Amino acid sequence: MKNLADVVSGKISWIPPDYTECALGKWYYSTGEDEIKKISESSYEMFKGIEQPHREFHLTGNSFIENFKNKKIESAINDGMKLINQSAEVVLSIQKLAENIRVCKVKI
Repeated sequence: MKNLADVVSGKISWIPPDYTECALGKWYYSTGEDEIKKISESSYEMFKGIEQPHREFHLTGNSFIENFKNKKIESAINDGMKLINQSAEVVLSIQKLAENIRVCKVKI
């Protein structure tokens, strides 16, 4: 979100990485699945629930930048509102997963 704000303010020229290439995506698609599977079935189900909102967040981020660059301000604003909600959904999903892991008393 900070990078997107910096793009809008003209501080940087940036394109969001693919959802598999950001820090979360790199973990999710490398060691994340194996790590979480070892904890519990419920943790694994929560883990899988992160993928879709995370992917949508990245797609919307790309749309936001394209719309902003093409001066489609209303569309960019709509994307910005979606990004806020999608970001919150991803964070909440991760928080729920972390709480589930804590309850399982597993140290990763």
